[in-house]
Amino acid sequence: GDMSAPKQLLYVVNHPIDPANTYKLVITNKETGRVVTAETNVVGEMRVKKPQSLTVDITHTTMNTIEYEAAGNSVAYLVFQYFNYLEIDKTTGVAVRKSIRRNVTPSPVTTTSLQYNPYRLYEYLCSHIEVDNTVDRYLLADSCICFEVWAVNDTYYNYVRTSTVSSSVVMDHLIY
Repeated sequence: GDMSAPKQLLYVVNHPIDPANTYKLVITNKETGRVVTAETNVVGEMRVKKPQSLTVDITHTTMNTIEYEAAGNSVAYLVFQYFNYLEIDKTTGVAVRKSIRRNVTPSPVTTTSLQYNPYRLYEYLCSHIEVDNTVDRYLLADSCICFEVWAVNDTYYNYVRTSTVSSSVVMDHLIY
């Protein structure tokens, strides 16, 4: 998970969430009776503006731009690139859709556009897909390369900034 605790929990609501509201979570431990609360605003909707076309050229080494709209209540962004492919077992013919996620931004960025080298995807694939002569691999023509942008609010951004170890001489960091 993206948080530092060893056991992350995902809470789901079954009603529409309004980004204009602030939401409060109250958790009561049934064994100890301890109550823990958290409050946050919700990040609004966003969309990727660039690349616009359905074709992303990953064959050249010049920098490309990914650009996205600022989402309401967001202060930083994480960008991921997915490489989707089909793997077919040569013996059984069983096809399995596979995906590899590459983190384009190792830490949150505060800008709404980002320069990236499309050729870096090849380097990443070489180190994450092992040679396997028992399968054939095929690109998924209509969705081989996909981008995903996460917008994070100030609470998450401050958590990341204060919980990562600094490279400075002073190694103390806040407990969040």
